[in-house]
Amino acid sequence: MWKYKHLPKYNLFNIQKKLIIRKFEFQHVLMKTINIKISELEYNQLGLTKKTISLSELIDIIGKKISKQSLEKSIQLAEKYGLGKMTMEEIDQEIRDHRNAKNNS
Repeated sequence: MWKYKHLPKYNLFNIQKKLIIRKFEFQHVLMKTINIKISELEYNQLGLTKKTISLSELIDIIGKKISKQSLEKSIQLAEKYGLGKMTMEEIDQEIRDHRNAKNNS
């Protein structure tokens, strides 16, 4: 029994057919393999545990490592220039002052 009486049968079939085709297209993506050589130190620094990972996984791991290094550098600079002791209000005021000076020049 057709339970979708408000829809013509052929429309639903065509939609299902398109979805099946799309699913099939994504399941059969051609993959290539590349080898990247890194030192054991770099391997350990990145926290890698597997010998084989996808490129997207590697990019994610490296991106997180770069973000962490950037944050650590920002903290060092903040401490060096005494910004670590500033309140949020003082930081906001510094930003406003900088923007005003930039807009007025």
